[in-house]
Amino acid sequence: MTMYLAPNLSKGNIVKYIEDAVLHYETEYKHDPFVLAGDFNVDIRNDDWLVQHMVSRYALRCISYDYKRPTTIRGTSIDIAFSNFTLHPIQEPFALYFTDHKAIILKRKRYPELSHI
Repeated sequence: MTMYLAPNLSKGNIVKYIEDAVLHYETEYKHDPFVLAGDFNVDIRNDDWLVQHMVSRYALRCISYDYKRPTTIRGTSIDIAFSNFTLHPIQEPFALYFTDHKAIILKRKRYPELSHI
């Protein structure tokens, strides 16, 4: 599932929009591999409340080993991916020349095992 959140939303609105988007996750997808990725416009380099919320509320982990690596040319980490199984970044986020965001490429096992947080 992909998501875009507008800049400068309150924490309450961010939580509400995520809740609305993944409404069926807990009933329909909880036992299937699931990835939520997108431009959350929440800089987790300064405050990882969103990462902690996704773990505690949905058992979805931030995929990156070091999730504080910049994903934009301005040095922010606002492009984030969460999953309920192990994925690994193939390399550092790399610059694209048609956007101010960097690309994140992920790799998974052929048959992923769901994590049980």
